Amino acid sequence: MTDTTSSRPPCGPAEIRIVAGELAHLPPYSHDAWTGRYVPRGVLVPFRGQIGTPAPSALDRESLVIRDGGRVLREGVDYVVDAVYGTICLPTADATPLPVSIDYRYSLLRIDSIVREASGERVLLRGVSHLTNPHPPRPTAGVVVEENLLVAAFSEGAATVYVPRSPQRPLPDVQAGILPRAARILSEGEPLRLLFLGDSITEGGDASTEESTFRAIAGCRVRDEHPRVQVSYAATGGSRSVQWLDDSDGSCDWNRVTEAAPQVTVVEFLNDAYLDPAEWGPAYDELLSRLRDAGSEVVLLTPTFAMRAAMNGSEQVDDGRPYVGFLRDYAARSGIPLIDVSARWERLRDEGLPYWTLLANGINHPDDRGHRLTGEFIADALLTMLSPAVDA
Repeated sequence: MTDTTSSRPPCGPAEIRIVAGELAHLPPYSHDAWTGRYVPRGVLVPFRGQIGTPAPSALDRESLVIRDGGRVLREGVDYVVDAVYGTICLPTADATPLPVSIDYRYSLLRIDSIVREASGERVLLRGVSHLTNPHPPRPTAGVVVEENLLVAAFSEGAATVYVPRSPQRPLPDVQAGILPRAARILSEGEPLRLLFLGDSITEGGDASTEESTFRAIAGCRVRDEHPRVQVSYAATGGSRSVQWLDDSDGSCDWNRVTEAAPQVTVVEFLNDAYLDPAEWGPAYDELLSRLRDAGSEVVLLTPTFAMRAAMNGSEQVDDGRPYVGFLRDYAARSGIPLIDVSARWERLRDEGLPYWTLLANGINHPDDRGHRLTGEFIADALLTMLSPAVDA
């Protein structure tokens, strides 16, 4: 990745949108910058049938003008605004909600592409702007994409270059382990119950439809090969493995797992990355024990990527999150099958895409593209693990 130079066709500036007179009620002070404050509608990323979340770094704080009737309110005195998410609230927790009008401007992201046409001419194709999910333009047949250019919010034309690598580096070992009992059940023509257990990513994240979720995509692929596989899921947004192991937590009822009576359970908990590392080993020991007691073989998933601040603030070659390292080591030590989804997301850079533009909410939920590449990747691994050829 490098900055653009004058030798490339120039990108246009990022798209800026201006909002005037948006009516709002500012709530009392809240520490929760995502859901406890007012989100200017221009920077709100909708979530299926729900309110949604604010797009990070999309609001120009300097442009904010908030009026209570004819009085212009002062930031830091009459209201506070989050520096990253642009969400607004009153300065004290005991304040009465205040009706106001808001003027502001916000900016979108865009991915343009430099392509080489059949004639040999290099041409810039402009992408479609979006708060969090800009898609690169789709070139016509015979056109080669040489570079993707990410135009950041509020950019005046500078861009960051992502070069598709050709040929791409081979993926490292992305799966390990087999599912001997499950493979035997299928080879004998019996039904097999497959459960996906996890957090909001497994629940569906910001996939546009149920059919677009990674678990639905993986499940359909497995059923195409093995029609007697029965797929279900148990997932709760925001949950961690320890909550499912806490029988007093009603939102993560372990009965949902036992009632599914899984014979294979695929486990995904991106949120476990935020646990105290000292909790990982005991939690996964208990999780594995409970699932085995329920009659299930277990497959662990390394998580999809999250916003750059959660990935050590960079787009490094390898996923350096300690939780990912723990899962890889734990699976190897315990002999538990592992599908290394993180390794698939590492490949996005080789494909010329900034991975975080595949996060629908700009935080941690994959968009449809992210769910599809994850689901296809998991399906390939599960089909290999279920093959009679690897039945031990």
